[in-house]
Amino acid sequence: MIRLKEKISFFSIPLSVFVVSRFVVFLGLIFSGNIPHNPGLPAEGAGSIADLLMRWDSGWYKGIATSGYAPGPDGGIPLSVQFFPMYPLVAAALHKISGLSMPWSLFAISNSCFLAALVFLYIFVKENYGEERALWTVLFISFIPTSVFFSAGYTEAIALLFITLSFYLIYRKRFFPAALVIAMATATRFTMIALTAPLLWALIADERTRRNVPLTLGLMALSASGVSLYMLFLWHGFSDFFAFGSVIGHWQTRSYTFAETAAFVVVYREFVSALYWGFTKGFSSSITNFIGIFIFLAFLISSLWGLARYRRPEFLFAVLLLLLSYFGVASKMGLVSIGRYSTLAFPALVVISGLNARARSLLLAVLAALLPLYAALFARWYWIG
Repeated sequence: MIRLKEKISFFSIPLSVFVVSRFVVFLGLIFSGNIPHNPGLPAEGAGSIADLLMRWDSGWYKGIATSGYAPGPDGGIPLSVQFFPMYPLVAAALHKISGLSMPWSLFAISNSCFLAALVFLYIFVKENYGEERALWTVLFISFIPTSVFFSAGYTEAIALLFITLSFYLIYRKRFFPAALVIAMATATRFTMIALTAPLLWALIADERTRRNVPLTLGLMALSASGVSLYMLFLWHGFSDFFAFGSVIGHWQTRSYTFAETAAFVVVYREFVSALYWGFTKGFSSSITNFIGIFIFLAFLISSLWGLARYRRPEFLFAVLLLLLSYFGVASKMGLVSIGRYSTLAFPALVVISGLNARARSLLLAVLAALLPLYAALFARWYWIG
């Protein structure tokens, strides 16, 4: 009877948090009409909940799911190659099988993956850090304002599912299915290559695989096969293995040197820039940048502390993910999306969930207050990360 109750809690608690947090997001979408439309973008008529969550990069994923990676007007490399294929492939399959429209297919995949990710996250944290931290970790990741992207037409939800499922499998020493899941993750976005590090950690720590070098190398190759196959596809179609990185310059809005990026001068300058913009143009246009920088720094410090304190592979993953996200775009685009990228580093929230009860409650209240605002801004085409 006790085991049955535990199994039920593994699903009921994540499900309850999912329902409440998504209700908060949908409230923000419903009342988004009270916010003026972003004047820099074309206004659109009222749409469904799914339509309101198809903003910015969602259009790229929708286009890939519909037409693939079509060559550019001049026959060159299309800008869409920056967006990895796993998410639009799954959406295209659901669209054909179910008959759902593409926006609803993307919406259904994101939200179902997010719910599944919360279940695996809750199980993993509860088994390794206790029930209290499991609950607060699930609460924080569900109500952090950038969690809007877990319901939108973005890769965040499916990436989080692959991340949590891979750790669930790694800790059970089911290395082959874990390598398969990581392969799918690396076909979702490049920074998921960070998942290969905890797999290698676990393979070396396990006596059976540590002594079987061919097996270890084979599993590592399998885990990186998602991005490897995508690179082969890009070479075959566009003669450029790294086409997904080559096109980033199209969106370049900053120009920082490697030394400035490595010394984290970017963080200081982006903060000062957001502060100046706030005083001259209004803080309503820069508050999300402030929050994004704060999330990144809080997650990086927490992940480094967790790695030093616990010496576990999930914290190594979090640090690598944050650094890959930072170095991948900071020199060209600054930190405008760093909050969204950082949200996937869930081990940082395991550390933050160890705060005292008053601090946790206050933090959750602030996050929950910002979440509907982020949803409303996103629906009205304001950049939130």
